[in-house]
Order: sequence, then structure tokens, then C-alpha cells
Amino acid sequence: MPFVLALVLLALTELRMVGMRVMSPGVQTVAPMFRSVSAIVPLAMAAMVFGSGLLMLFSSLIPPTSDFA
Repeated sequence: MPFVLALVLLALTELRMVGMRVMSPGVQTVAPMFRSVSAIVPLAMAAMVFGSGLLMLFSSLIPPTSDFA
């Protein structure tokens, strides 16, 4: 799930960059949101990837509880 959310944030950032060049009326209405999110996106993506790595690290440390694992 964190990778999907990071992908969505990246897509929104890319749309914002394209929107700066081509200002259609639809992009103009959401331009303030894009400007406010632009500083948060890299930090949020880094935190989600780091959290995913921690999750995978700790899940590999937990011993299997059944014979099927």
C-alpha cells in the first residue's frame, strides 16, 4: 500500500509540473493544492519507502507459526 500511495503522490507532482506549462481551467482550480503539496511529496515518499523497508525487515525476523510457511 505505501508504494501505491507514493506512486499517486508522484503522479500528482508530475501533473502539477505539466500543469504549470499548460494552464487549462481544470488545472487552474487545483493549482493552489498542487503548490501546497509540492514541498511535502518528496518527504512523504521517502517516509513511505523507509516504512515499507522496516515492515519487510521486521516481517522477515518473525518466525513462521505453521508448518506451511
